[in-house]
Amino acid sequence: MVNVEADSANIDDKPDEYFNNFNVICATQCTMTQLKKLNKICRQYKIKFFAGDVWGTFGYTFADLGEHEYAEDIVQTKPVNAAGGEPKGKEKFEKIVITEKRKDNFVPFESIIDIDKSRLPTRESEMYYMMMIMLHYREKYKSDPLPSERGSEKLKAESTAIIEKYELGDKINSLIEGDLYGQISPICAIVGGVMSQEIIKAVSQKEAPHNNVFLFNPQTLCGKILKLA
Repeated sequence: MVNVEADSANIDDKPDEYFNNFNVICATQCTMTQLKKLNKICRQYKIKFFAGDVWGTFGYTFADLGEHEYAEDIVQTKPVNAAGGEPKGKEKFEKIVITEKRKDNFVPFESIIDIDKSRLPTRESEMYYMMMIMLHYREKYKSDPLPSERGSEKLKAESTAIIEKYELGDKINSLIEGDLYGQISPICAIVGGVMSQEIIKAVSQKEAPHNNVFLFNPQTLCGKILKLA
């Protein structure tokens, strides 16, 4: 039996021992400081840790499974010997499924924050910068920008800080000017669905998990998995 508990209380008010009651912890709408704290506790108690958020049409998920072992089915082909008396013709093959045990190592949340530009992929990194803008905004103001705050100076200031730090020029301007306010249901369904799938894979130890960040691009409507740090 699987027990799922939703807790909306402030995690800062909970003792570390409280989290030892869980096998998996999934955190959302937390500050970077809170996510780092939670992840550290999860590593201490060997708990699978997930984090994720949706801002408007943009979202991300993160996973730290520590040292994770899992099984993966590999499809292979092998030649089939012709039965006696059958005419020789085109060689026949059959598919067989082999289950292989594998291991992967994950890094903590703090390792993917403010990564040096040289360590980021040359392509598909725009969504990482957007994640940093929104997480830094929440860290500083303890909230997310509201729909009534479109074009606010506070969001512009956080965007400018990331743009200047990574020397982005106008590379992400169109994304910043997009919808980053509230939580749009279809995007929540996509990002939440991905996270749910990853949690099931982690608990069942079947199939390769995302290591370690999934980013949803609102312009292409596609997701990208990046292995950061």
